[in-house]
Amino acid sequence: PISPYWANTRKVIIGHTYDAGNALCVIEITGFSDVDSIQNVDVEFSVDIDGEWVEIASWDNLSATGNTFLFYESIPNISLGYTYRLSFCADVHRNGTIEWLNDYFDNTY
Repeated sequence: PISPYWANTRKVIIGHTYDAGNALCVIEITGFSDVDSIQNVDVEFSVDIDGEWVEIASWDNLSATGNTFLFYESIPNISLGYTYRLSFCADVHRNGTIEWLNDYFDNTY
């Protein structure tokens, strides 16, 4: 398997699961120890309706000081029988450089 190569980012965890009518979402971005901040994080949770992604919830311009960004959110009233997508983009700042990240995770409940 081939893993992405990042200059400023050590690890990204992204996922979501179903629990009692809720989608439990997690995003963890970990930069190298000298990362100053993780900024401009935009998160979106969407559902696939007949091949088109329809936004259910979004969070814009989130940030964290230091080398770790954590996002945990529970989204209520999730229907079974659909594919859902959690996606994000972010800027990781390190020693005057900015690395742009984006990733997504799909799951069907």
